[in-house]
Amino acid sequence: MKINKIIILITVISIIFFINDNANAIGNFSLGVNTGGTYDPNNLKDDINYINKEIEYQKNAGAGTGEQIDVPYSLVAGANIKYQFNYMLFRIGAQFTKPGEGTKGSFTSGGVKNEIRISTYQASFPITIGFMLPIKDKTNFYIGCGITCHIAAVKITQSNPSAGPFLTLPLTDRRRYMKDSYYGQFPGWHFIVGAEVPFFERYSITVEWMHQEGRSHPLSNRGVDGTGAETDAPKRIIKTRGDFILFGINYYISF
Repeated sequence: MKINKIIILITVISIIFFINDNANAIGNFSLGVNTGGTYDPNNLKDDINYINKEIEYQKNAGAGTGEQIDVPYSLVAGANIKYQFNYMLFRIGAQFTKPGEGTKGSFTSGGVKNEIRISTYQASFPITIGFMLPIKDKTNFYIGCGITCHIAAVKITQSNPSAGPFLTLPLTDRRRYMKDSYYGQFPGWHFIVGAEVPFFERYSITVEWMHQEGRSHPLSNRGVDGTGAETDAPKRIIKTRGDFILFGINYYISF
């Protein structure tokens, strides 16, 4: 797989830089915060397109009226601690993202309205190793990769599923539920490219792109069916594959 080859290459280059660089150099610690955005956290696009397709189908068939659901963009907030040693960097971070309350739609049939809401959140804890390419005057370009611990949740609720839309695709049994709810903790990996520019004596600003991958094991439902009874079916796999654009500020404890 091409991405795996890139990760192996970065690791090898990092080790070479580490071995050949000056062993007496002093490392630097920094604390950072960042914010940015991502699109479709936890990969809900298929669910949303599926629901929207059926809402539109039922509207065109004259079965009712509806409001489709938008695939969400989401703000990201995070923090990290970083250690730089010569051309090497090691960073431990944490970031959280949760779309706003706008991820909702509805379908009304026979005067009965079914409000459909989708909510999700993702907390990620990336551990990154990489190397830095100094440009000038403490301005750096950096690249790295590493493992990530993901905590993610997805919940889909319907206020009156009996009002429709009555879905014709394979998930008909599931979409009559009042609530589908999934939660999981699982590992993944990430790849990061960024740049850092100093300002003032101990501060720097950063801009970076992070791509991450993650996939849970099949998770049991913590749901409620159309009769109000609890159900653990069907199972779901949460996928955290996505891209993040992040802007940050770092404070160097030693610089």
